[in-house]
Amino acid sequence: MSEPIDIEVTGLRKIFQPAVRSNPVVAIDKLDFKINRGEMVAIVGQTGCGKSTFLNILIGLDRPTEGSITIGGRKPYE
Repeated sequence: MSEPIDIEVTGLRKIFQPAVRSNPVVAIDKLDFKINRGEMVAIVGQTGCGKSTFLNILIGLDRPTEGSITIGGRKPYE
């Protein structure tokens, strides 16, 4: 029997359109993963790879351009 999925990220993508430059910045592209209740997870990466952007979406401070995050079956940004 598998554990229920507590956090699920599906096809997450975040693109920023800078005011100064005309080229969009892809902060997160096609992120998919599942975290089951009780699992411990670390988010690591280089500066500018999208860690803070992901956390802002996760806690509902920002919305993804595409894809979704569900936490216990609910979306934090709706």
